[in-house]
Amino acid sequence: MRHGQSEANIHKRIASSPDVCIDSCGLTEEGRRQALSSAENFAALNRADLIISSDFKRARETAQILAETANADLELSPMLRERFFGIYDGGDDSNYQKVWELDAKGYGYQERMIESPEAIAERIRKLILSLELHYADKNIVLVTHGDVIQIGLCIFAQISPFEHRSITQIHTAEIRPAASKKQHR
Repeated sequence: MRHGQSEANIHKRIASSPDVCIDSCGLTEEGRRQALSSAENFAALNRADLIISSDFKRARETAQILAETANADLELSPMLRERFFGIYDGGDDSNYQKVWELDAKGYGYQERMIESPEAIAERIRKLILSLELHYADKNIVLVTHGDVIQIGLCIFAQISPFEHRSITQIHTAEIRPAASKKQHR
């Protein structure tokens, strides 16, 4: 599940630093409505035993709404944090496109201090392996951020994390099951 609309979304700002986002850039009222609507729709058709969320405020608030609605336990994990956008953090969200162009080329991260798709895929793989080991019998919903979800979906679709923009964009508060190659654009 992607977090609901956040303050950073409406201000068109990239908010990816843990130093700032663990305690700020939470949900807007619309984001809370989105999260509740998705949570109610999910709970009507599905069961969740455990919600695991990024510890960033916007994801944590979304996960709390889902956990309460689905009557599920909640855990936080830094493994689900937003992708760090380096020199673009705090800047205008039009800079996402610059990062995605680097992703398509597969290079240019280090000098801009951007977390690469490979690094994100590795932390998601580690989390998934740990979850499979410790919670094999549980229905789990992960609550995180757009790029992290799309890169994670690449793992399930068995495609390169650099191709994450080929996965259909996930909208705020959308819940999507682990993907197959069918979910490409």
